[in-house]
Amino acid sequence: MQEQVFDYGMRVGLWRFLDAFSENKISSTFMMCGRAVERVPELARAVIDAGHEPAVHGWRWLAHSLYTDPEVERRDIEKTRDIIAGASGVMPIGFMTRGSQSPWTRDLLTELGFTYDSNALDDDLPYWSKTSTGRMLILPYGFDTNDMKFFHPNGFVRPEDFSTYVAAALATLLAEGERGRSAMLTVGFHLRICGRPARFAAVQAILDLLSSCGEKVWIARRSDIAAHFAANSKNSAP
Repeated sequence: MQEQVFDYGMRVGLWRFLDAFSENKISSTFMMCGRAVERVPELARAVIDAGHEPAVHGWRWLAHSLYTDPEVERRDIEKTRDIIAGASGVMPIGFMTRGSQSPWTRDLLTELGFTYDSNALDDDLPYWSKTSTGRMLILPYGFDTNDMKFFHPNGFVRPEDFSTYVAAALATLLAEGERGRSAMLTVGFHLRICGRPARFAAVQAILDLLSSCGEKVWIARRSDIAAHFAANSKNSAP
């Protein structure tokens, strides 16, 4: 049954999202697991052809904290990156795994030349993190403005629960922006979750809300955010 839930995302949900993003002229970042791309490379290519960014989401949908051997983890990160690049024609420069990382994940990403890591929940802005061989740009993620809460017992139930929550977060950040404080907000969608018809109403409401903000917000791929921050930041790793 769980496999069919994921299959729905690829068979139906993906196309709903691609159509909606196209209609709203939005480019986004798609997290891709290597094993999934290996099985359906044509879907990865469709995402890139629509103007979106691929990012490494692990070989399988497993936490990288489970790795006990750095060389095995390195092999799986490289394999995932190369399969995504081969299928999509674009070399991914970003990384985010399900759950936690191993003690050496970020060091491996630096050594492998990744531009950014999104396994962080600790800030509203990008920042630099020191690694054993240099530094890594961290683009924080958000678990609260995320449709995974539809699967939590104390989370979202109705579509408007999600869209109203995102609207509240955006209102806070826009008010802070008026006072000169910049921030980054991640809204996380899953093909198998908000790709469902009822929940997709939340997606439409969120896209409408963002459109109504005009130039007050910048809707961007994570690769674009990373490039902008790296070019304009005077911060260095501690």
